[in-house]
Amino acid sequence: SPLNATGLTSASTYYWWVRSDCGGDASTWASGGSFTTTQIAATLPYTQDFSGANNFSFVNGAQINQWVNGSVAGNPGNSIYISNDLGVSNFYATESTSVTQAYRDIAIQSGTTTATFSFDWNANGESTYDYLRVWLVPTSFIPVAGTQITAGTGRIQVGTNFNQQTTWQTYSNATLDLSSFANATMRLVFEWRNDSSGGTQTPAAVDNISLLIPSCVAPTALASSTIATTTATLNWTASSSNPSNGYDIYYSTTNTTPLAGTTPTVNNHTASPLNATGLTSASTYYWWV
Repeated sequence: SPLNATGLTSASTYYWWVRSDCGGDASTWASGGSFTTTQIAATLPYTQDFSGANNFSFVNGAQINQWVNGSVAGNPGNSIYISNDLGVSNFYATESTSVTQAYRDIAIQSGTTTATFSFDWNANGESTYDYLRVWLVPTSFIPVAGTQITAGTGRIQVGTNFNQQTTWQTYSNATLDLSSFANATMRLVFEWRNDSSGGTQTPAAVDNISLLIPSCVAPTALASSTIATTTATLNWTASSSNPSNGYDIYYSTTNTTPLAGTTPTVNNHTASPLNATGLTSASTYYWWV
């Protein structure tokens, strides 16, 4: 001892035994239990629609409701989803408690601050009892079937509980803070949890994951101040992109979000704040930067 086992397959669970060879006689096999090899980390930009190899690891253990990859649920095509019959259906046993995880390791490059993250999801479940959660954790944290992930050092929960929807939804976050994972490998975890007090079909399904570092990051912390009859001061926190052409500002009395091709009210403003003038008195304005 020890033996350095080589030639193993990544992201695979191995079971191992050892016995004594006494020359013509051998002991019984002693079990070493199991171990799971690590994944080859994906790189950014990362997208996954589950149409081919996805390299996700499932932590299902002996739980009755398990993560699978298949074509029963998808938006469209394949997805990963919870099933109580090995993928035949996207159904779950509502009378048995389950906690299972699906995860993918992703290498985050040095200097990363903000990322754009999105995924499609579908889950009905039950109130605060049956739901999908999403976590970003270091690879030193290993999910355990039957045990929910909780807040802790280096762990970030994305969003809240995802459930009570009967059609596909899209979660999108254009300002996801990945600075704590810069120059390291991050583990993206999708976790399903249900109790045994009943529930409503269907359980979680996940598709069309996207994680990328935008080349141009939006400013944050927008706030208006010093509002007068026909003027207002518009403030924001500078973008980490340090945009060479400054900022475009759009404001209107109509609450319609501007599109990429919308003509800004003010172009190429150097920096916060902007003193908006020529406004109409006693009017409500909506604004974007």
